[in-house]
Amino acid sequence: MKPYKPLLIATLSVGLLATPFSSLSSLPEHVEATETASALLTQKAKEMLGAPHTTGGESLEEGFDSSGLVQYVWKQAINVKLPRTLIEQSQLGETISREEIAPGDLVFFSSKEDGSVTSVGIYVGNGDMIYPSPSKGKVIQQNFANSSFWAPKYYGAKRIGES
Repeated sequence: MKPYKPLLIATLSVGLLATPFSSLSSLPEHVEATETASALLTQKAKEMLGAPHTTGGESLEEGFDSSGLVQYVWKQAINVKLPRTLIEQSQLGETISREEIAPGDLVFFSSKEDGSVTSVGIYVGNGDMIYPSPSKGKVIQQNFANSSFWAPKYYGAKRIGES
């Protein structure tokens, strides 16, 4: 039965995955639209684990760079088209503190002396993000909060609402 689980989940989820973000607010009152979007974004990001990293990549077939992965996950999970570039993505939404980061938020990093954004990940909880790793050659889940590599490069976080 285990091989059918992804197909079953995909089949049951297809209606939600095709749901525009703006219409998620029409769900029953006990389900918050933002919680639903966060769950869908996190689920789709986790489905991308193992996909190839490719500089300039923006699809499952060719692989992803970090902003390409973010754009792909948002489009596939909640049918929202985000801009393609890091700088445009970093200018969207509400800036949130490190303590406020929740699953589905975007976390940005800078490894340049000028402080410009060089990478983005999708936060999935417990200090972990999903992003395409150039050194591993694939999309991975990585803790950034306690990482000696990522923590000093932390640039900021954004929460993107339906506006």
